[in-house]
Amino acid sequence: MVWMTGREGIVQIEPAEANVVQRMFDCVDRESLSARRVLMRLNERKVTPRKGSGNPVRVDPGSRPQGSAGLAALHAAALDDTVRSAAVTGTLVSYAAIVENEIYTHRYSMFAPGALRKYDLPEVAALIAPRPLVVINAVDEMQRPVELKRAAEIYEPARKIFDLVGARSDLRVERAVSATDILEKYRALVLK
Repeated sequence: MVWMTGREGIVQIEPAEANVVQRMFDCVDRESLSARRVLMRLNERKVTPRKGSGNPVRVDPGSRPQGSAGLAALHAAALDDTVRSAAVTGTLVSYAAIVENEIYTHRYSMFAPGALRKYDLPEVAALIAPRPLVVINAVDEMQRPVELKRAAEIYEPARKIFDLVGARSDLRVERAVSATDILEKYRALVLK
């Protein structure tokens, strides 16, 4: 991951890994490479993902990826196959929501440079298959909740990929009404 949590629980840049992420963004922005070609380039250059411990991640309400951190977590899970599962809350439902609207409240700095021209978030989600992914309380361009039915429709291309690899039930697009409800959905994912 590019970020780490410091002693005070503050998200900070992980210097040793930030260079790799910058190179990835350059490949997308300057060279117009697709996410798959970026992965191929990283493999060619023998850039390997950080090795995970294989242990379940401890989940607590203060550590769940939300909003723009959810976008980073989604991308990290897609690019690092040692991530066993991913769960995001209150994250943008798709880049198309931004492109198709003149007004939006998400900060431009949260987007990977050039990403809007190359891929959308359901395609990133598809790269996570067959590992479990839950998208909870997706939001639109104005950071308003997206209706569950609409969010599921947007993620239908990813669902097809999960189906192809025999993991249909491992992609969940859900709503939660409280922090406790969100925590229970995370626990169900991690302890699966």
